[in-house]
Amino acid sequence: MKEVVQPLKEMFQSSDCSLQIFLCLVWCYNILVFMRATFLHIIPSEVITVIFVPTIYVFACISSYSHWLKKIRLTDLLFANICIFIYLSQYFLFPSNSEVLDQYLYEFIGCTLPYFFIGLIIDIDQQKKAFYYLSILCILCQFAYTFLYSFRMRGTMAENNEYEMGLAYSILPQILYTIGYLYKKVSFTGILIALAGCFLILSYGTRGPLACVLFFVVVQTIFVLSKRKRIIIGFILAIVFILSYIFREAILNFLLDLLDAVGVSSRIVSKLIEAELSGEVNSSGRDTIATAIIDAIKVSPFGGYGIGGSWAISGGYAHNLVLDFLVTYGIVGGSLLLIIFFITICIGYFHVNSTETKTFFLLLFTCGVVKLFVSNTYIKEPYFFFMLGFAINMIRNNKIIK
Repeated sequence: MKEVVQPLKEMFQSSDCSLQIFLCLVWCYNILVFMRATFLHIIPSEVITVIFVPTIYVFACISSYSHWLKKIRLTDLLFANICIFIYLSQYFLFPSNSEVLDQYLYEFIGCTLPYFFIGLIIDIDQQKKAFYYLSILCILCQFAYTFLYSFRMRGTMAENNEYEMGLAYSILPQILYTIGYLYKKVSFTGILIALAGCFLILSYGTRGPLACVLFFVVVQTIFVLSKRKRIIIGFILAIVFILSYIFREAILNFLLDLLDAVGVSSRIVSKLIEAELSGEVNSSGRDTIATAIIDAIKVSPFGGYGIGGSWAISGGYAHNLVLDFLVTYGIVGGSLLLIIFFITICIGYFHVNSTETKTFFLLLFTCGVVKLFVSNTYIKEPYFFFMLGFAINMIRNNKIIK
């Protein structure tokens, strides 16, 4: 209990208490959403419940504005305004995309783009313990909600894969943070929560988040850990992989029976069993989408199709960050923007000055970049801009490690 109370005590006693509270609220957004859902059943007024979460964030943001001003520069505000200008200009340049632009306009300006500023102001060394305990709380809340709901609505959750995909990605940062914290301090509770989080993702029936978890663990082991820890954890992971491969049929059948027993989606396990039997991996239509977008880029290689242009081509987003930029801004414009983005990310990484910050950097890269190669689009992915802001934050505030 002392380990939980101490970081909270330090946070409330700090000079930038309001800013740290705001950042913690951003990190545990899931819990506030669950609270709003609870209020929907308690408070008869739907207006109050709808404005509940936004009001908390607006109040916390205003309370901490003085600390924001110390870290945000005019060039940052200029960048944000340029992003908004580019988005709004699409209405005139590509009027056929208006329906998609309308759909994501307020989300982009009000929810996605502001994470760029959060990346600029956050100091993860101050929030690392608070984020860890909040991550555990988020996972437990979502775990309880999911399985209590699944028992009440047995058989219905597995039918709505898109909704489950949203749930899986919403809890992914907290699961990765919990796993990353284990690399620093191993605990039985942490291992149990991390496994519960991975099982939670598995139960949602979408493969993308599991791929992100695997990427995070592998890269964290190879690039972030010291040589001694790298050898130990690498050896453990190798044994787990070998045993999992040898007993793959028994493991898959066990998971299939377990997921069916608790009434949640067994889609991932079913597809793995199908792939095992047929020898083919189902890409869920991503190859078809990529082919259609590549063909469209060949038709208009320089002009692009604008933000939302991929919807007219493939019926949705590109499921690939590179193709997303190329189809939106053309080969020249898209390639230039991608090069600038990845150079900024690389420079930011080499300015990181602690192992904990490296882990958080990798978490943001996984949620904001790797994720965009399997799902979603950057115009509605907050962690894409979070990653960019955090990289710039590292460049400004830290010296390169020799």
